[in-house]
Parts: sequence; structure tokens; C-alpha cells
Amino acid sequence: MKIKDGEQENLRLYIKRAMEHENAMIVRTKTFKKYIKDKKLVGLLNQCQKVAENHLVILKKYWDELKIEVVTKANMSVDTLDQLEETQKQLRKNEAFYNEAILDVLNPLIRDMLTDFIEDDLKLYFSIREEVIKIKNKPQAPTLGIK
Repeated sequence: MKIKDGEQENLRLYIKRAMEHENAMIVRTKTFKKYIKDKKLVGLLNQCQKVAENHLVILKKYWDELKIEVVTKANMSVDTLDQLEETQKQLRKNEAFYNEAILDVLNPLIRDMLTDFIEDDLKLYFSIREEVIKIKNKPQAPTLGIK
């Protein structure tokens, strides 16, 4: 299977996040099984754990087959402007994730932490934005038609 241009970063992020979710499921089911006495419920948790473990195997298989980490590194731009814009995109994704999470979290300490993360990311986003604008507005040396 070949990765389309521009798709590798999204694949890397989604597969990595999926692996994190499956690992979290495994940890939760192992922990919950210690406290649940009902054999039927323990059996259900065992099924959940096995499914998560199978999902991890499949995700790792695709990760290796698609050489996602290698492709991502090979396709990363060395251009400063591109790197700053990619960083801005990631900060926007982080902020969207934290905004979504904050809607589901009831614990006030965690909500405050997420709010702080959002504020931190927004500050960084706008600082990087200023630098991007400076770079874009910087006069270019004449190239005499040679690129």
C-alpha cells in the first residue's frame, strides 16, 4: 500500500492516537478486572482486552508496512516557513482536542489544566504567526529569473 503525498502526517497522527487509545483500553480492562467479581463481566472485559490487543497488532502491522515514521521524516520540509506553518497546524489541532476534551471533563482541576493548555497553545500560535508574517514580508533578494 502506498501513501499519497500529504497524507503521511495525518496517518502518523491517527495511527499513533489509535494505538494510545487501544493501550488505554488494555490498561483499563486489566485494572477493572481486579475489582469486579462477576465472572460474566470479567469475561466481557477479557473480550475488550483481546479486541484492543488485536487492534494494536493490526495498527503496528500497518505502521510497519507503510513505513509511516520513515516516510514522514523523509517528507518533512527543511524550509523554516513550512516548519513554522506545520507547527501552527499542530497547535490548532492541540487546541481543538483540548476544547473537545474540556466539554467532557467534570473535574475542575483537570478543566483548569486543559484551559491552561489552550491558553499556552494560543500564545505560541500567535507568536509563531507573527514570525511567519515577518518571514513572508521580508524582502527577497533578486534572483534575476533564476530559481
